[in-house]
Amino acid sequence: IHNFPGQEEGYYQRGRALYLKGDLAASLADFRQTLKINPGHKGALIGQAMIEARVERPKRKRNRCTAIRALPTLN
Repeated sequence: IHNFPGQEEGYYQRGRALYLKGDLAASLADFRQTLKINPGHKGALIGQAMIEARVERPKRKRNRCTAIRALPTLN
């Protein structure tokens, strides 16, 4: 992240690690940064929805899930 701040994958991977450690606030910040760089990043959208579900934000979760379903599938 330090050397390549414009690359979303670093933020996403750190967000995943922080999520697994239970640091939801920091994880959410990294997922949001990932989405600033790449708004269609499926992993970050899913991660953000999972965190919002854990902190009981069902409407936002629904919106994120709708956004994920609207993304084109990769074959």
